[in-house]
Amino acid sequence: MTNFFYSKKKVLLLKAEEEVNRMDDEEGRVLLPGDYIATTEEFIPDEGTYEEMGRIYAAVPGRLDLCMSEMTAKIVPEGSSPVILREGNIVIGRVVRIAKGYVYVDLFSRRGEDRNIAGNRYARLHISKISVEFVKDTYQVFSENDIIRGRVIQTEPSLEISTAEKELGIIKSECHKCTATLMCDNGRLVCGECEIVLKRKIADDYGRWSL
Repeated sequence: MTNFFYSKKKVLLLKAEEEVNRMDDEEGRVLLPGDYIATTEEFIPDEGTYEEMGRIYAAVPGRLDLCMSEMTAKIVPEGSSPVILREGNIVIGRVVRIAKGYVYVDLFSRRGEDRNIAGNRYARLHISKISVEFVKDTYQVFSENDIIRGRVIQTEPSLEISTAEKELGIIKSECHKCTATLMCDNGRLVCGECEIVLKRKIADDYGRWSL
């Protein structure tokens, strides 16, 4: 019995050591929005991150900063002055809310930039601007926490975007059941774990995108 508990303790210590080594390797790595960082049991989400189902993700592009003394994880944006959005800009953001006829997106970068966006960054996407094809229901083409690429079509009085182009739409999405990253297969999103198949408004470079 003593040997059993000794072996179990040794395994736990080895796992803990492996996790510390993994986080040491992660420190300073450049992350993109939606990239997984750690669980809330390991760290406390701080600036530039968000928590979903006990998992911490990057909310903005930047370098991962882990504070081991306070056990916090935050993202430090790179770059200096913030970006001012203009009509025609290609932007990237995270879907934060879906309503009848509208999708609301938290924008975090302009294409080709790793700086924060100045001013209002919460954009609205009308159902008529989602696709060149007819869209009956916003809930059928997007999910909350989808990372999407859009084009700014209005900045005042409200920030509006469109995804009605081939290169625009979802660029990263996770399964709502198991949180695995969905793969693209013949224009549909597929979860290899749950075998779920979804028809979504995806960008033509889904899974191969970059800022």
